[in-house]
Amino acid sequence: MATPVHFYVSFRGIFKSTPEAWSFGLRFSRDNPAGGDANMDDIDVENMGDALKVFMQNTQSAFPDSAQFTEVRGYLIGPDGKMQGNPEIVDFTSQNVVGATANKYPPQVCLVATHVALNRGPGRYGRAYIPTAATIGTDMRVTVGVAGAFLSAYTTFVKAVSNEIDLELTQSSEQLNISRVGAGGARQTVDHHEVGRRLDTLRSRNRSMVEERLPGGHIDW
Repeated sequence: MATPVHFYVSFRGIFKSTPEAWSFGLRFSRDNPAGGDANMDDIDVENMGDALKVFMQNTQSAFPDSAQFTEVRGYLIGPDGKMQGNPEIVDFTSQNVVGATANKYPPQVCLVATHVALNRGPGRYGRAYIPTAATIGTDMRVTVGVAGAFLSAYTTFVKAVSNEIDLELTQSSEQLNISRVGAGGARQTVDHHEVGRRLDTLRSRNRSMVEERLPGGHIDW
């Protein structure tokens, strides 16, 4: 099954003092009708990591201070859906980059950023599950103000990442949604972002911590 060629960047980290980890990824165009396509030499993966640092340390992102950024990875994805060549991996562990908001929730709780394209069908939606310490209101959802602030910070972050892909002439890299559905796969340019006000869960971020039940004493009925 074919896949449209693109660039994939993965941001990874840990939840400090736990065995749990977090990650999310973004996809971008690398083809350029006006000139040469972008390759790894045209992409600054370290600066992409710096963009995440700014996002995490912006209080509008509500990124928890329990979440530490450890590395960013850049991949060229070929038409078979697999990595071409070697990835570029930049380690940020020693910088001790953490979120700027006091943690409130266990690792599996997250805000979901949805990447929305214009056309119906394959590739219309993409999603990123972002660690969060966002404040909820009396209706048990993230407040409109907090969600709006996150949305602004998130879009600024994604734009900053795309700017680190150097395409010749006036061509700009675009965020993409990619689907393998269909003979040649499907690719759509992201039109805008949305954020869900209901906090979501990602169970893969809560599978390593031991439940460690605390037993009580014998009950004398």
